[in-house]
Amino acid sequence: MRNIAHESPETSTALHVLRERTNSLHARLDSQSELAVLLEPGCSLADYQTATMSLAAAYRGVDSALAKGERYCPPALPAYIPRLPHLLADILLFGLTAPASPVFELSAPSSNASYLGMRYVIEGSNLGARVIYRSLQNSDIAQSIGVDKCYWSSAQTWQLSWPALLRKLAELRTHKEWDEAANSACLVFEHFIRFLTPEKRS
Repeated sequence: MRNIAHESPETSTALHVLRERTNSLHARLDSQSELAVLLEPGCSLADYQTATMSLAAAYRGVDSALAKGERYCPPALPAYIPRLPHLLADILLFGLTAPASPVFELSAPSSNASYLGMRYVIEGSNLGARVIYRSLQNSDIAQSIGVDKCYWSSAQTWQLSWPALLRKLAELRTHKEWDEAANSACLVFEHFIRFLTPEKRS
């Protein structure tokens, strides 16, 4: 993973470095992800099921990695809530079989900074989740998926950790910490790209 040219501590922050280092990966995921279909007016139940299965496969690795690195979670940051059980609840609602454990393993965080980098991607995705939820509320499949109780529902408690995460990121002061956080965030984005874009099948 390449390193960016470092700026002075006065002009660069962990959040700035994270955004700059992950910008292209974030854009790629936004434009190519299977989740994009959930925003389309014609999203079908089959589309929803496919996206949910892919996301569950991805979160199987994310949940495992964050569980292994939970000792690096700062006390002031809410503990990570595994997403896989909630995705599996949606999957079981449709009578589908849960995706098998992937061969690819996501590396667990090895420091406070790398843990925060992983959580940056996960908690940041909640902002997009709210957009998806509003779209699904107005879709033809809203009743079929139980939209107000589904994975995307705004009632899910994990959607509340973003402000606390930003406060903890602001406490990262060194170039080394910024790099560790950014490297970890890039790995998580690449993990989601692997499971949520058409290239995963090539």
